[in-house]
Amino acid sequence: MIPKALDGLAVDVALDGRPVRVVYRVGAAGAGPVAVELNGSVLRFEREANAYRPGAVSVSMAAVVERLKPRDNELVITIG
Repeated sequence: MIPKALDGLAVDVALDGRPVRVVYRVGAAGAGPVAVELNGSVLRFEREANAYRPGAVSVSMAAVVERLKPRDNELVITIG
């Protein structure tokens, strides 16, 4: 769960040795990822099981690495 007040929260991390800004877009429910985009490309994901709310998602690292640039990467995670 992420409160709506944290919509736009951003953190800088490294993925595969390259800088990535991760930005969270938070909807009314504040739970359950509904979309993942890297540099404007929608990433396919598989949802994990969770009996109480929409589960976490996993994205293929190969798909991430394929879309990474040397710099100025943005990963947007949209939460329901």
